[in-house]
Amino acid sequence: MDEEGQIWKSTPELATTIHLFLERQVQAVLATMCDGRPYQHLMAYAFDASLQAIYVASLRDTEKVENMLRTPAVSLFWDNRTGSIEDHTEGLALTATGQAELLDNEERDIGSHGLLLRNATLAGLLSNAEVAIFAIRVSRYSLALGYTSKQEYVPAKRSRDQ
Repeated sequence: MDEEGQIWKSTPELATTIHLFLERQVQAVLATMCDGRPYQHLMAYAFDASLQAIYVASLRDTEKVENMLRTPAVSLFWDNRTGSIEDHTEGLALTATGQAELLDNEERDIGSHGLLLRNATLAGLLSNAEVAIFAIRVSRYSLALGYTSKQEYVPAKRSRDQ
């Protein structure tokens, strides 16, 4: 928001800021819903260059997978704040909202490859036959700087064949 409380909207520079922020982070908090209650899960992730998809993986027999299959509306949260006073003006917090989609075939391979490239320690999980890989189809990002500035970014829509 600017001094009049306006929210800054999507720009190419904002997309670059989000991309760089996601590159520097290693985990996100995934928020899911079950029976009207929110649940949070710490997740490794990968993302596509267009910022339209965030990839996550988990064993199929888990609460988070069941929650995403039942209620695909989810959010992801990243934070670089450190607990210092500077966080009031310099800390960044990023939220992505979207729909979780269980992947199969080629798209599953793309998500798995991206996850492995970002985090080699996921090799054991990703090679397990019981792993589920999801794409979170991001509809909006909200980036907060400190506690007073908010910017929103909507990834450009493109077909999955591009």
